[in-house]
Amino acid sequence: NTAALEDNQNDTLAPYYPASAEEANEANAVSEEAVGAEDTAKAGGNAVSRLAAKFNSTVAYFEKGITNWATENIAAYKTWVGAATGYNKILRWSVTPRDGYNSVVFLADGSLTTFVGKQDMTDKANSILQLKAYADELGIQFLYVQYPFKISEADPESGTLDFSNQNANEKLGLLRAGGAQVLDLRQAWAEDGNDDSAAYHRSAFYVTDHHWRAETGLWAAGTIAKYVNDNFAGQIDLSVFEPDRYQYDVYEGLFLGSYGRQATLTLAKPEDFTLVYPKFETSFSFPLLNAVQQAGLTEEQQQEMQTLEEKVHELDGSFEMFFDYSMLKSGDYYNTDTYTTYSDNVSDLVYIHNNLVDNGEKVLFLRDSYGRSLVPFFALGVSDTMRLRPDTFDGSLRTYMATERPNI
Repeated sequence: NTAALEDNQNDTLAPYYPASAEEANEANAVSEEAVGAEDTAKAGGNAVSRLAAKFNSTVAYFEKGITNWATENIAAYKTWVGAATGYNKILRWSVTPRDGYNSVVFLADGSLTTFVGKQDMTDKANSILQLKAYADELGIQFLYVQYPFKISEADPESGTLDFSNQNANEKLGLLRAGGAQVLDLRQAWAEDGNDDSAAYHRSAFYVTDHHWRAETGLWAAGTIAKYVNDNFAGQIDLSVFEPDRYQYDVYEGLFLGSYGRQATLTLAKPEDFTLVYPKFETSFSFPLLNAVQQAGLTEEQQQEMQTLEEKVHELDGSFEMFFDYSMLKSGDYYNTDTYTTYSDNVSDLVYIHNNLVDNGEKVLFLRDSYGRSLVPFFALGVSDTMRLRPDTFDGSLRTYMATERPNI
């Protein structure tokens, strides 16, 4: 999974928001994907244990990277893995090992996923609460949004093999106890559909990938907007998130998610991919962030920035500029990640300005890859939208917040 590398914020954005030594690890604590040995490193009481845990985390990172690279590149890899999974299917082996086959678990309904172990969420929650406290100092309203996982609490694997929800429950409890506002999309999805079954829960996701569907991203954007209106006195027009105001172009059998690519086409079947976009008029522009505008640039840097502005201005226009149509290649399952058709990272140095909305809402998303199919929809309802990936940003979140001054 290359989602964590989809942006280049270390190289382009961080220099404008320098981090102090004590803030160096703050960003990763907010990321939902920082798990395992990294938490052990934070909890370790001595330098040796922290160093060992960091080493293990690094090894695990590269091991995963090598596996994914091999899946895509080594000659005959797909053939041999496909043959092995095919034999499993023919023999009807029903026992799924703890880490699944090729790190992928096949659930009873055919969905593909991975398992997450039990974690102590104290340090992560405390880091988020520290960030919330700083937002309070700046007068910025803070909301933590918990996205759903592929496995729901209604699944038999939950609490026995997979602890995603248990970890999240612990974290949200600590955040609420610390005074943070929390929106739990797991609960909101069940309540919205009046259905807490595992089957309904799974309908929010792609079968062969860990991400939610674009339709779910649109729903999540509207759900967050409603929470902002109800709890932060927001002025967002919720009608822009109504499903019937959108066009749904279905590309049949186009998408094979990251789990499907690991399992290969022998066992994983390509699924439909839907391109969702508004049927109403839209207009966006992309101004430079405050810190970039205020930076003391050399003459050469000023010329580079002028070139960037000219390129960005070429993108000014309708909602469709958020799409990367090159990702809609038919049949190129192993070399194309169709999910990244939704691309909300035009440039790390700009923010999204909605030319048709003047409600004064300026929102900063500290997002992960789920934000690809959420942030563009949310931007339809507010004046300005900024987005930042904490796990790819080595700058200071505090400096960013103090300079850009979102209101949420």
